[in-house]
Amino acid sequence: MASPLTQLLRMLTGSWLNVLLIAAPLSLALRWQSGVSVWGFVLAAVSLVPAAGLIGTATEHLARRSGPTLGGLLNATFGNAAELIIAIAALRAGRTIDSATPLARLIALDVDFHSAIYSLSGNPAIEEMIAPQWPHMRRSMATVLAELDYRESAWAEHETIAAHVLAGNARAAEAAALAHAQTAGRMTEEKLRAIDVAA
Repeated sequence: MASPLTQLLRMLTGSWLNVLLIAAPLSLALRWQSGVSVWGFVLAAVSLVPAAGLIGTATEHLARRSGPTLGGLLNATFGNAAELIIAIAALRAGRTIDSATPLARLIALDVDFHSAIYSLSGNPAIEEMIAPQWPHMRRSMATVLAELDYRESAWAEHETIAAHVLAGNARAAEAAALAHAQTAGRMTEEKLRAIDVAA
């Protein structure tokens, strides 16, 4: 039997994608060097690709040794680690927004959060259904997030949704997500009507 170090090296060099792990320390260095930046986020997101694969491999090995019940729990817990990390990162970044935050950055954070939540749902049909709607969703996000007063409220709503998802409370998460969508829809409609009246 190979030593644990040999097994770890074999796992790290088992796929060419694992080369992307170097992006993790690079994103940290960029963060320390220049603070929060889009490139730091991109590098961190790139490093999640091989990390998710390694987490999956490790979970499979643990599941084999721990039996089907505990193995299923481990798969359910760690299977969505990348999405959880992205949602948490988007939430943390959302807390730092203010009136000077560029609208494009707000939209990107909003898309990241919503994408992660859709992935965490575990239902691929949601992601497939929403994919062709992203251009419309981005326009709605731009309309709503242009309102300086709503920016903080939007992220508070995101935090509520995420808290319910992480607590495993599907009904409360659904209710919070529905309220969030209805608020955004109502604001978009009001803004569009105001533009029509002005024209």
